[in-house]
Amino acid sequence: MHKGGVVLVLCFAVFFSLQAQNLSGDKIASIVDEAVEQIVAESDEEVDVQMLTESLYDMLENPVHINTADFRELTKIPFVSEPLAYQLIRYRNKYGILQSLYELQAISGFYPALIQKISPFITLEITPTGNTFKLQKALVSGRKNIFLRYGRTLQPQAGYQKTFDSIIQEHPNQIILGDPNALYFRFTSRYYSHLQYGFTMEKDAGEIFLPTRLSDTLRQLTAHKAKPVFDYYSFHLFLEKIKNIKALALGDYHLQFGQGLLLWTSPAFGKAWNPVEIKRYAQGIKPYKSTDENNFLRGIAGTFQLHKDIQLTVFYSNKKVDANISNADTSLTEETTVTSFQRTGLHRTLGELLDKHAIRLRLAGGHLRFQHKTLEIGMTAMGTRIMGNYIPQKAFYLSNFPEQNTFAHYSLDFSYLLGRTVFFGEISSYAFQRPAQLWGMSAYLHPRLSLSLLYRNYPANYFPGFFAHPFAEKTATTNEKGFYAGIQVLLHSKWTLSAYVDNFSFPFLRYRTDAPSRGHDYRLQLDFLASRHIKMYFRYRGKAGQINQNTNPEMLPTLTEQNKNSYRIHVDYSLSNSLAFANRFELLTLRKSDYFGTGYLLFQDVKWNVRNVPLGIHFRFAIFDTDSYDERIYAYEHDVLYAFSVPAYYYKGSRINLAIRYTLNRHFTLWCKLGHTRYTNRQTIGSGLTGIQGNAKTDVRLQIRWKF
Repeated sequence: MHKGGVVLVLCFAVFFSLQAQNLSGDKIASIVDEAVEQIVAESDEEVDVQMLTESLYDMLENPVHINTADFRELTKIPFVSEPLAYQLIRYRNKYGILQSLYELQAISGFYPALIQKISPFITLEITPTGNTFKLQKALVSGRKNIFLRYGRTLQPQAGYQKTFDSIIQEHPNQIILGDPNALYFRFTSRYYSHLQYGFTMEKDAGEIFLPTRLSDTLRQLTAHKAKPVFDYYSFHLFLEKIKNIKALALGDYHLQFGQGLLLWTSPAFGKAWNPVEIKRYAQGIKPYKSTDENNFLRGIAGTFQLHKDIQLTVFYSNKKVDANISNADTSLTEETTVTSFQRTGLHRTLGELLDKHAIRLRLAGGHLRFQHKTLEIGMTAMGTRIMGNYIPQKAFYLSNFPEQNTFAHYSLDFSYLLGRTVFFGEISSYAFQRPAQLWGMSAYLHPRLSLSLLYRNYPANYFPGFFAHPFAEKTATTNEKGFYAGIQVLLHSKWTLSAYVDNFSFPFLRYRTDAPSRGHDYRLQLDFLASRHIKMYFRYRGKAGQINQNTNPEMLPTLTEQNKNSYRIHVDYSLSNSLAFANRFELLTLRKSDYFGTGYLLFQDVKWNVRNVPLGIHFRFAIFDTDSYDERIYAYEHDVLYAFSVPAYYYKGSRINLAIRYTLNRHFTLWCKLGHTRYTNRQTIGSGLTGIQGNAKTDVRLQIRWKF
């Protein structure tokens, strides 16, 4: 996970929770929970929260050894910028290792509040106890976890209906073949930072659990697409820091290079909570443990130390992906033709099953990185091949996409720290055509004042490949120009002001926008730390863009302005170490053409860790009222470990969420989550496959973890 995302998700929760380095399990869970809420609530894209929470837990359970960590490792610490990391290294070189965390106050920029925030993520140990690597010992002695999870929606949904095979064939996308139960199983083992291995299995709600229960006709139609028991399987084996092998991955893995303009398969975040933390801190190869069935690579990858300043990473991936194909029944002489790729990871209907693993995607390349002191330069080359013909859908806004099955990409990235200012960027080219580019700087002008600027230009005819996730307004790394500016000011020991403005334009057509368009996004937030137990913030966010005003194909396209403004007041307060509360009120307005709509959300949270009992309870009661679905408001809510829930509040009603965690002993922990939404002005909920006849929806989730 990149640095900006880590800082974003942690800065809201840690101040009163972090006490030295000996955190209880309850406090760690509280930090992660509130951290994830920030990233999910602010993201305009779907975020893999499971990977996010795992990264946070890894940092808490495997702190950075600040007396031996190099420059790159120090920048992984939340809240530690590159200038601070450089100051710490200079101090070590001059005075030797640190004897106490309080000694950090002697280093410029490390003020007491910051030291308190970073303390759970660092250690003064020189070498972890028992950290000598022996493969046999690592395989047996690593920390192991087994997770088993069950979930479902209790109300009947429209797609679950028994019918004839002939009707299923006639309507392959309208009838769900499996049961409404969601199942998840995972095993992991970790031996310090040297060895990780494990596997994951998952079945989403609606996917087939036992193919043998299908009729002979359906089994023949689905062929091998319906897997026995689970629909999704994943395996990872990851070695790290073993002599000149910096990292070695077998099975499923992530890649992070540069600023994500060419390769960044793990969760990527755009406009961070801290508006000056926009630079990404690539970690190269990382093991993949999640259930997102798209954003990962499958094969082998390795990073090798060629010289003290030079590292080489090589990688190869070969995996099947979901896709729409135009000729499902191909002959030996006719290649499969792909029109689009499916990203949902769902295989509930006959149509979705037939799209499952429809085409093979191969990828190979390398990344050469040079790092000397505070200068870092990276070069990446990658080739991609679709094992079939790629002919994108005939929508006009996709007309710039190439109709071919092999792609060659190249990129050059850099980062340079000059004093208290970090300069960074990346430029990427597809087949040596007009390149996409991103340039930025973060200036830490004073311990109380920071500023960031970023410019990006992604040409409309640039094809980014399949794993690019740079800083962008939209998910596609193409057809976008923009300039971003962010600032953070510590007004007082208790008051912090942060703001950003992002102006962007789209030179070519987009989905639902049949002409070049433009927009802007800006946010202002004022944080107030009233005391160790009370904190609050006010946030204003405004976003404007352009969309089609009419959809008549016989008329010339005209665009209309769409303006969305949201106002939020949030308060957190704790009565004791075991009892805490949170309140939020959010108002949203939407204006487009001659329409004006509003919506609001109000909730009360109660978090109670029962004294002398290993029991944690998180309760929320929310009421909401919006004029339409367009004014929906998202809010993250507490869930079982490594799962997430981000309901959209729209129309009028109320919602109750209850999450319970009970620790049986040091080996077993149980979670239970219940979410219930009731609408007062609707008699149906949702539409399509998951539509419900009625005004209430209830979701349950159960999970058990075994640690040994």
